Amino acid sequence: MIPTLIPNLLEGTSAERQSLREAAEEVIATNTDAMLKFYGSLEVPSGELPLPPATIMTRDWALFRWQQVQLLFALDAYCRYGGRVPDTLSGKAYEKIEHDVLDAHYLLLGTLEGSFATREKKLQRWFGLLCPDGQLYS
Repeated sequence: MIPTLIPNLLEGTSAERQSLREAAEEVIATNTDAMLKFYGSLEVPSGELPLPPATIMTRDWALFRWQQVQLLFALDAYCRYGGRVPDTLSGKAYEKIEHDVLDAHYLLLGTLEGSFATREKKLQRWFGLLCPDGQLYS
């Protein structure tokens, strides 16, 4: 499902890759049907409780918004590291990952509240896609 949802992000010129990345971000943030189809394809590990069915989920669900935010950050990491995480990460890379984890929490809460404050351009762009009618403070 992922290759068809988000194709060819590492191929082409820098401008082409950026265009594909922005298109993928838009699909994740705005295409409810694609996100529900992706969610519906997930399999719960053996012994775990089942996920709520995709047929009853809407964009208002925290789980739906969590999935969107996680996919946006996964997409960002995928592009940043060229499709694979390096074998050894520097202290700066660990710090960036730590910041991303915190930013993901903040962005999720902002999407659920419909209001978000940040100076980071990437997060401003994502919040604008996720909540076009939301309040953004920068």
